[in-house]
Amino acid sequence: MILVTLCIAIAALVQPEPAKSGPQPEAKPIRYEDLPIPVHLGLRAEAIQRAWPALSIVVIVPDGKSYIKAISAWDPKVRFPVLIDDGTAASREDIARFVRGYAPKKIVRWATKDEAPDRKAAVEAALCGVWGKQLPGEEKAPAVASSADLLARWKAIGAPRTGIVITAPDDPAWTAALALAAGRAQPLAWVSRPPPGRVDTFISADELRKFETAIETACDATGLAWKGLDDDIDTVTLCMASPNSAQVEPKVVLATTDCIGRINPDPAERIGKHERWAWTGQIFGTESRSAYAAMCSLFLTAHKAWLFDGYPQTKPWSDFDATTAADPLKRLKIDATIDDTPNTGERAWRVRVSNMVDAGLVCVNTKGMSNEFNLEPGRLLPADAPILNTPAMVHFVHSWSAHAPSERWTVGGRWVERGAYAYLGSVDEPYLNAFVPTPFVTGRLVNKYPFGAAVRVDNGPAWKLTVVGDPLASLANPIVQVEGELALADASSLQEDLSAALTVKDFAAAIRVLILQGRDGDVAALVKGMLKDDPKLLTAKAAELAVLPLFRTGDHTSMIKCYAQLAKPAAMDPALRDAVWLSAYRSLPVTRDPEVLNALRQATRDDQPARDAIELAEPYAAAFGREAATGMLQEIRARATPDEQGKLDREIRAMTAPARVR
Repeated sequence: MILVTLCIAIAALVQPEPAKSGPQPEAKPIRYEDLPIPVHLGLRAEAIQRAWPALSIVVIVPDGKSYIKAISAWDPKVRFPVLIDDGTAASREDIARFVRGYAPKKIVRWATKDEAPDRKAAVEAALCGVWGKQLPGEEKAPAVASSADLLARWKAIGAPRTGIVITAPDDPAWTAALALAAGRAQPLAWVSRPPPGRVDTFISADELRKFETAIETACDATGLAWKGLDDDIDTVTLCMASPNSAQVEPKVVLATTDCIGRINPDPAERIGKHERWAWTGQIFGTESRSAYAAMCSLFLTAHKAWLFDGYPQTKPWSDFDATTAADPLKRLKIDATIDDTPNTGERAWRVRVSNMVDAGLVCVNTKGMSNEFNLEPGRLLPADAPILNTPAMVHFVHSWSAHAPSERWTVGGRWVERGAYAYLGSVDEPYLNAFVPTPFVTGRLVNKYPFGAAVRVDNGPAWKLTVVGDPLASLANPIVQVEGELALADASSLQEDLSAALTVKDFAAAIRVLILQGRDGDVAALVKGMLKDDPKLLTAKAAELAVLPLFRTGDHTSMIKCYAQLAKPAAMDPALRDAVWLSAYRSLPVTRDPEVLNALRQATRDDQPARDAIELAEPYAAAFGREAATGMLQEIRARATPDEQGKLDREIRAMTAPARVR
């Protein structure tokens, strides 16, 4: 079944374009063996996607044990996305973002009543259970109870080989490992997480070699061919918080994901000079976030793109031209929003992100450090990353952006927080020639390169660029949604939860359900109705929940009214403060509305108090007077770092000068 689909996919790719009018030279058919190796890999991954329909249903579970049981209900005929709602705002936003991207017909909640099992055994049993179910034409289901049985099963049905998934028993990213192993017919291996057990740190050369050896031993144990490209294992997906940087020499830092997957015939030779046998990516984070990253890769297709070019039009920067990069996307009918010369500066960016960005692919060309990015002209900060409407694959040409990708004070960390499920960034200073030019990246993605291969220079040594996410993520993921019955008893529709909440006028609960359903417009309508008819109905909790949906709908007036109701600690939520400041950019210079100005004062961000306070100072003085503005600056100065205090001192002196010169 799957093998037949692969042949169809290849045939569709290699068909020549229709002949133009008039005499034309005879078109030579493109042979599969002549295609680049990454295209072979992309076609193999695509074959499974095409052959394996997905229910137009999203299942939300509360915990890991329910997640395992829900994945166990997949079978080789149909599957469905499963996401974890752990009660946090982050998981709620991830689910909502996924739902808007997937647009299912139905969303349900489900939980198992079973006791929590031994995780490793339960994950392996679930993986075997998915592929041990009976297929059409089979007299009975085969016995699949071990890794060897799984490999035999995949071989028997012709499931294409793609890669291996690596996780650790004690790492929360096991949720991604289970989904990607089951969803892509990949062997799953358990490897100890190397010290110090965090993403945002360095692995030593010795520990890296041990880690490489453990992964290669796991590949050997499968009996599959893995030592070269275009064989059985061409990707490694690390589902764990292993260090994303490798200190291979005293002054040489490389990306761990670019070191893993290379032949190392001479251990004494410097790591990273060896030929690639696999493209590697890394998923990390909570159980909920890791499940989100995997489900996005397995079930989402990009329909829109945003390309921002912060580079000059001279060589070599012009090789990364965003306008040129948008051309290949037309082939897939991807609607591309382009910000290019002359709209390449700070104002163009901040105007764009003053509303949500709706794009499944984002490409940005910029310069800077881990906590800033510079445009032509202007300097921006991590908080200037957009609020994404749907999950996105992000190609970020920039130094240091992925230095600490799980930390929101970094550029890459803020993108991951905002919903990027695949991200290419640098852990150190890579230099421009380390990046594949943006037009090549989009062209590769359109031509079926998986993300992990599309963003890497061919035949180069290991360097400083890391891939966050599943390396097999695809731009044009050919998932087929179908209607059918869900093989989970007692699943309840979110619509029932919504009706119950509205019946008892629990508007906070109702808003939460609407968010999970991706219905921001209905949240906005509900809040506006309450503000107009009976503001007392809008409780502090309902107002807190409504801030981000109102931002995404562009109803910034209602958003400010909601935020103004919040007390600490709700008002200090970093995501809400970002939304308030992003929304205010265009109108702030002329704003005299006390509610807006006081909201911005309360929302001043801890990681950039000087810029926020200085931007607020002039409108605040115009509305309330210089003395009040000076008091605002001094209040914010008291909680700023010494460097930020220096910037604020200069603003305070200017504010209190007899004749202010701007």
